[in-house]
Amino acid sequence: MLVTSDAKFASQRTVPRLARVRTAIAHGELRLQVQGQADLLLPLAHPAHHAHARRQVEVWGDACWALDEGDAAAAWFTAATGQPLRMVRVADEMRRQVDPRFAATGVETGFADGFPVLVINEASLAELNRALREPVTMQRFRPNVVLSGAAAWAEDAWRQVRTSTVALALVKPCARCSIVNVDPDTGLAGAEPLRTLGACRTNVRKGS
Repeated sequence: MLVTSDAKFASQRTVPRLARVRTAIAHGELRLQVQGQADLLLPLAHPAHHAHARRQVEVWGDACWALDEGDAAAAWFTAATGQPLRMVRVADEMRRQVDPRFAATGVETGFADGFPVLVINEASLAELNRALREPVTMQRFRPNVVLSGAAAWAEDAWRQVRTSTVALALVKPCARCSIVNVDPDTGLAGAEPLRTLGACRTNVRKGS
């Protein structure tokens, strides 16, 4: 996660240029790329210096223990975005309870907005794109799991998604924010697709 100088989390809501950063995981490393800069490589394992870099950060009002990734990572993201940012990872001892209105005590997440997994239905994106002047890619919505084979908006009635080894409880719909309006190629924000998505979902709720 990235944090500002006052240790609060940063995202594309306030730093849309973050959309230009590309990530990949391979050979035990996180690779970060952005046009015009050398790649940043960070080990997935905790380096020894983390023993001296423990700090508290804030995510949506939750105080969380984190480990700072160091000055080189901070300089890289500051150059990429034009804003002073530092990168942190979840500390081993961090415990962040998911909103108890939707999950049992002991269900935890890391630095995600509220829940550890975001599920999306491919047909719903296709339906949205039929209403848009310029179609958007799934990348705008940042899902962890993409499902196909169901009707558009069928996920409204789902309570669980199950595979042969994993069961995911679908505890609430995602309240979409302005990040979907950020073009992942340019880092520039517009008015779509959130405006059209809002209209589509209003029509669905009314049964039209």
